[in-house]
Amino acid sequence: MKILVVDDEKLVVKGIKFNLEHDGYEVVTAFDGESAVALTSSEKPDLVILDLMMPKLDGLEACMQIRTFSNVPIIMLTARSTDMDKLMGFECGADDYVTKPFNILELKARVRALLRRTAAAAAKQQEAGDLTVGHIRLDPAERSAWKDGAQVELTAKEFDLMELLLRNLGIHRVVLTGCMTDCCVINTAFDAANRDFRVVVPRDLTRGSEHLEEPALRMISLHLGLVVDSDALLGEWRSQKE
Repeated sequence: MKILVVDDEKLVVKGIKFNLEHDGYEVVTAFDGESAVALTSSEKPDLVILDLMMPKLDGLEACMQIRTFSNVPIIMLTARSTDMDKLMGFECGADDYVTKPFNILELKARVRALLRRTAAAAAKQQEAGDLTVGHIRLDPAERSAWKDGAQVELTAKEFDLMELLLRNLGIHRVVLTGCMTDCCVINTAFDAANRDFRVVVPRDLTRGSEHLEEPALRMISLHLGLVVDSDALLGEWRSQKE
């Protein structure tokens, strides 16, 4: 983990650097706000400890500039301890606030806690991040889907099935066409098969004209891919994951 420590008091920087390096962190230092912004951009630290009162650029302005390009966690250091001062720090983008003089053990504890929260949030975001396969993109957090850049309306079951396919099965080429009409199903299935995609069509989620739906699904089943009931498909694949 890399931590950027910025304070115009060099003895303060030296003390923080010594203690953090003793705990195994890599420490980069600076002594003014302009350097804080530049080093955050170039060094990509995992956390920034930023003093409030500094030359060239104060901590609040530096924090706001950093927030234009980075979500790195920031701990603000300051001798000011009023609620208004703390509020200004948080409004400018700081994640935590430590008043001087401080206990180095408290500062290190806040560093560890903030890094843990950041790591947990990143892991959660990654787990729920967008899933993209071919022309299809899912946003599990918003439960929304796009095909070729256009948003597609899915029912809850359609979305669950799509997410299961893309997230858990390691299938890299899947066309799921349950939300389309029978004509779209056939056209998409032909196109997908020609591109060597695997075609999976949930029978009960295909909505089309009554007299064409069954012939369309029968043609796909015979020549282009797999036609199954969505509940059976979900049940089979979930059992394979257990």
